Parts: sequence; structure tokens; C-alpha cells
Amino acid sequence: MKYQRVFYALITMILVLTLGLSVGAEQEASFLVSLGLSEAEAAKIEAQCKVNGYIDELVKEIDETKHGGFLIDEKNTLHVYLVPNTNETKTMRRIQRDPDVVFHECTYSFRDLQDIQDTVLEQYGEEWNVVRSYIDVQTNRVVIEMPVSKMDNGRRTRSGVRPDQPLTIVPVGDSDTFDVKLNASTSAVEIYPSNQYTNRSTWSSATIGFFARERSGSKRYGFVTAGHAVGVGNVVEMWGESIGTCVKSTTDKVDCAFVALNSGVEGYSMIDYGSGLGTKQISGYTRDNYVKGKMYICAGGESGIVSGECENVSVVVGGFFKNRQALFSFKLQEGDSGSPILYASSPGGRTLILNGMSSMGEASTSKGLGYTMDELEDTLGVDWVQTVIL
Repeated sequence: MKYQRVFYALITMILVLTLGLSVGAEQEASFLVSLGLSEAEAAKIEAQCKVNGYIDELVKEIDETKHGGFLIDEKNTLHVYLVPNTNETKTMRRIQRDPDVVFHECTYSFRDLQDIQDTVLEQYGEEWNVVRSYIDVQTNRVVIEMPVSKMDNGRRTRSGVRPDQPLTIVPVGDSDTFDVKLNASTSAVEIYPSNQYTNRSTWSSATIGFFARERSGSKRYGFVTAGHAVGVGNVVEMWGESIGTCVKSTTDKVDCAFVALNSGVEGYSMIDYGSGLGTKQISGYTRDNYVKGKMYICAGGESGIVSGECENVSVVVGGFFKNRQALFSFKLQEGDSGSPILYASSPGGRTLILNGMSSMGEASTSKGLGYTMDELEDTLGVDWVQTVIL
């Protein structure tokens, strides 16, 4: 089945690149079937396209103080969690009769849960040696994972946390890391921005920047990374498992590439801060340019979280590329190419916004170079998505 998925991805790539195929949303399922996918697989992709579109619209209409988050289950049903007395929006009215959408009432808003998560991590993250923290949208609670050896300490210290707060502490093995799956019952391969992947053609490594979906053609889901790191037709892997095939790559004006993901891969827009600060969900993205003097963070697959200010929003640098990029004071290493560039309200803070992607370190100083989201999306013909479940 694994080889069959790769075959389908390659067939799709060849047809789109050579024939310039473009289909409407209503033709998407039949188009995918014509490429060799089963009707069930085509229907699954079509359903996910639809509900991801709903999420994009709802996020723009509903403030974080009014919703408790959004969840797409294994059947591609969208679950929308709303606090009481939330005003109905245009999108809510339009999709409320869709059988693939279920509305739920929740006690805490997403903003409430973020505040609780930040408070707990700031006060107890280091002492508890937190492995990971995240917001469980379905249970409307903050989940804190900590080593078994720290559990007694966690229970003792938790007297400083109000007992009525929606906080769940989960013991994990002392050797566990962020690679522990969000849902242990699934066999899917889970990936995140800042994860490092390997190019099977060159056996070199680079970093996942962000998840996206093609605007036209077969409208595949995948991730954006550095163009010099992977070429069209290259298969990429993580943990020895093939996760996708590069279908677009350029180093002409913008150094970027798009890797179409295989079935059985799930992508979540979360960043691991480490050092007891847990993980943070990417709240959204901006197509605005960088601001000179403003601080940004870069989540590198090799360097981890690094931060620095934007020194120049448009500079031509020497080395591998001659095109214009933003220049940052943080330094990058080999393997960091493709890392997401974000800004936050504070180190480990609540608001985490995707601003673009790094290409590489500048030749003489290793200072980070990067592109904005509008440059990346428009060059590749893709749009950012927060979650991918294939």
C-alpha cells in the first residue's frame, strides 16, 4: 500500500505538470478517481478539503474568546466548539445543516485555555520537567505531560493551581519526547513544522516549514520547504518512513518547494519550545512583510528554537542565491533550511503567528535569510492550512 501511495503521487505530479490540468471543486473526486485512487480515498480527500475551508472561514469570523477550538475527526467530520451565547456568523448559518459539521457547547474558550496553559508552564514548567503540553479541544482541557519520576512533585506543587481549572496531568516515560503521538491509538505518521526530514535522493536533511494546499489542479495537501533542499520527484522520509514526494521546486526568485504528502500522514501546526515550556499551536499566519528591528523566532530542525531581530527586510546577499531576502540576526545551521519564521507575544507566549520561512544561513555569517508568506504562497500556488489528515 505504501508503494501504491507513492505511485499515485507520482502519477498526479506527472499529469499536472505535463498537461496543466485544473479542476473545480465539484469535479475533484472524479478527477482523483481518474488518476487511480479508489472512490473511498478520493471522497476522503474531497471531504477534508471542504472542512478545512470551513475552518479558514470560521477562524476569521469568530474571536478566540468565543470558540473553544475546532477538531476534524477520523471520518473528516468537523467539530466546532462554541462558548454559550456566541453570536451566529454567516459561515455558521451556511454550514449548520451540513452532516459533516457538528456544533458543541463548551465551558472554556480557546483564549481561556491558552491563558491557563501559559500560566502553568511559566510557573511550573521547569520544575515539572514538562515533556509536552497542548490544548485538548475535545475535552476542553489543557493537557500537561510530565515524566513519571516527577509525578509526586507535580501533585504536591499543584496545590498552587486552582482545582477547578481544566487541567489534566498525564504521566509519560522519562525517555519520552515530543515525538510521542497525540493520539496513541492511531497508526498515522504525525509531523509538525520544524521537524527535520531526509531527502532519499541526496540523503541530506532539511526542515518542514508549514502545511499548505494547492490552489488548483489536484489540490493536494503537503508542506513547504526550501527549494534547494529537494527537487521535483524526490521522495522524502522521516523515521525511515516515506511521507511524500516533491511536486514543485524552484530556486529562481524564491527558494521554495512543495512536497505532496502520502495517505496516512497527519500534520499539526504546533511548535515544540522545549526547556519545560511545552508546545504551542500556531494561531494563524500573516502575508505582511517583516518589520526591521522586530524580534522573530525560527524553529529549525537542527538548531531548535532561535530568536533574533530582522536586520533588513530586503537585501541581496552573496553565496548560493542572488535574490532578495530578509536578513535576521539569528544564525542557522545545515539542516535548518525551510524552517518556519514566526513572531510571538513573548518567549513561550500565547500568540504564535507564522510570518514566513527561512531558506538558509547567509554564506559568510550564517545569519538567517527568509521569505514572507505571500512570496512563498504565490510562487508555489498554495495556501496555508493549519491541519492535514490524509
